[in-house]
Amino acid sequence: HRDRFAPMLVVACGDDAPRDGISYESLIAKASAAPIKTTLAAADIADIHYTSGPAFRPMGVMLSHRAVIQAIKNSAQGFHLTPDDVMVLFALPLHHIYGLTIHLLTAFWGGARIVIQQGLSLSSLWETIEHERVTIFLCVPYIFALAAGTGEKDGVKERDLSSLRLCVSGGASLPDSVKHQFETLFGHELQQLYGLTESTAHLTLSPPDGSGTTGSAGRVLQGWQVKVIDGAGGERATGETGEFIIRGPIMDGYYKDPESTAAVIRDGWLHTGDIGYLNDAGEVFILGISKDIFIVKGQNVCPEDIEAVLETYPNISEAATYSVPDEIRGERVQALVTLQNASKVTEAELLQHCRKYLANYKVPKSIGVIAFLPRDSDGNINRESLRHL
Repeated sequence: HRDRFAPMLVVACGDDAPRDGISYESLIAKASAAPIKTTLAAADIADIHYTSGPAFRPMGVMLSHRAVIQAIKNSAQGFHLTPDDVMVLFALPLHHIYGLTIHLLTAFWGGARIVIQQGLSLSSLWETIEHERVTIFLCVPYIFALAAGTGEKDGVKERDLSSLRLCVSGGASLPDSVKHQFETLFGHELQQLYGLTESTAHLTLSPPDGSGTTGSAGRVLQGWQVKVIDGAGGERATGETGEFIIRGPIMDGYYKDPESTAAVIRDGWLHTGDIGYLNDAGEVFILGISKDIFIVKGQNVCPEDIEAVLETYPNISEAATYSVPDEIRGERVQALVTLQNASKVTEAELLQHCRKYLANYKVPKSIGVIAFLPRDSDGNINRESLRHL
């Protein structure tokens, strides 16, 4: 595992290149003088967006210009976006598909104005919405949960937020309790959307008029097809649970990974791995995922990422992660490890090791030591059993 943590190349803009780094100017000076392509086609790749996959290193999702343009057009139509709209970009990083395509590029397509809110101060956010007359606020359930919990203390009722016409949650499941608390305090319907990196943007949205069913991720947007299938690939009837497969402006595939691409794109349909059903109104209900992915603060977390890091620590034999529900974060990651021989290790040491190699949201909230890890009949670690130890 240790080979996976090779030092990164640090490129700095300006004259102050860090030690073991290189300045941007030096990097450009070393570049090849070979001519580059100066014309673009709709089928050319516009963006390679990385997402958590089944392996330690995330996979690059290749998105074409055609897919991006079609996806943001669908999104703008779903939001009923006009040049009179003002969108606030808050707590949605542009390295995430939500922030880049669903928010920023969709606003460009619709001619809306973007207000970028620096920092993570909710009180400053309400001030910005009031001052800039923001009409659309998109974010993740984690932020809406914080808003519902602190809004009254922040004096939100004294703010004029009447310009808001659309508040939308995405990136993870929205608890009914958070939706109710937010709507009660703010007096605005909280809508939902559903999408994934491989779908370029979102493919569903709750009706902006508030007519959707509580608990659904919304209705399928124009330009998308959605089916629910069983394990054999047969289509399920309305109300029956299965895996969602989708067709529309999906990715071209995973970068330099034809095997993984072939596993999820079959006959033009993207197999999402998300489990749920469609109701009679065509609304999508997400019940879970068929693959082991945690969703923390709207970010995908691959269990194997954390386990691989823990297993590089001296005298750790095996590591396993699992999640427990968290109303604020969506899920909370926990970990258990087994030790070699009679070794000893403290939780503080393991947490410090994780912080060294993992993004903050991936670091487990607790790490315990166990004699052995429970397994199923196939020899795989049983994550459900871990939750009850």
